[in-house]
Amino acid sequence: MGLARHDELTGLFRDVSWNFTEFGEADFVWHGRNTYRCNRLFLIRAGEGGLVNHTGGEFLRLRSGYGYFMPPELDLEFDFPEGFRFFSFHFQLEALPGVDLFAGNERCREFVLDSGTMETAARLSAAAPGWETFFRLEQFICGLLGVLASEVTLDWTWRNRLKERYGALLEFVRGKATARSSAADLATAAGRSYDRLSREFKRDFGRTLKEFLASELCRRAEHLLLRNRLSVKETAAELGFCNEFYFSRFFRRHTGMSPRDCRAMHPGFSGEKL
Repeated sequence: MGLARHDELTGLFRDVSWNFTEFGEADFVWHGRNTYRCNRLFLIRAGEGGLVNHTGGEFLRLRSGYGYFMPPELDLEFDFPEGFRFFSFHFQLEALPGVDLFAGNERCREFVLDSGTMETAARLSAAAPGWETFFRLEQFICGLLGVLASEVTLDWTWRNRLKERYGALLEFVRGKATARSSAADLATAAGRSYDRLSREFKRDFGRTLKEFLASELCRRAEHLLLRNRLSVKETAAELGFCNEFYFSRFFRRHTGMSPRDCRAMHPGFSGEKL
């Protein structure tokens, strides 16, 4: 019969970027409000908490035995009372650089967990780091995401068209662009005039190119501040800002909080480096 190739699916393994930034078990009292540029997935192990989605105008009780999925860039407020415990996963799943599969979804999703799912999460949390644990964790998360496939906002065919039109530009924004990047730099990366690029980008992405670049810079800033533990000054320099004060103003304008507030609103962060 020969070889029947499935090139379109195979190509996605090259294109899709999985940026997994947190797997942890939370057990602390906290009330706060934040906005992150990553997807969040909570599996509630014990107790009952609360979640207010200010972007989507909804309130959810975080109940034991349920999972909760929160798409990126939502304005969320949490209440974690005494005795509330959950497994936490933070990740980006991008079909193109800067284009998350779940971006633009303003609603959170609640779903029932079976006992096997929670037991598997507990075993993974207790397991020693290693390749076997890594592969089992990836399998576990992909299984959960299968339940969330209906929440994907990026149309399959439209993704292919965006890749053809903007692939080189998106790679530039992700890998090389900084706060110093000019309109001419972006136009050169895209291979067309800036006026045309600006007009077509807004039509195809529903946001301006300037807004897209700002979002990417804020995403990288969050990573540097929370994961790499860089100081605000070091983060500003890494992203190409002329000084930390301009960077702080930029970050607050686009996220509603200062870089230091970003750390304070992240309950898992400790040992702030100023």
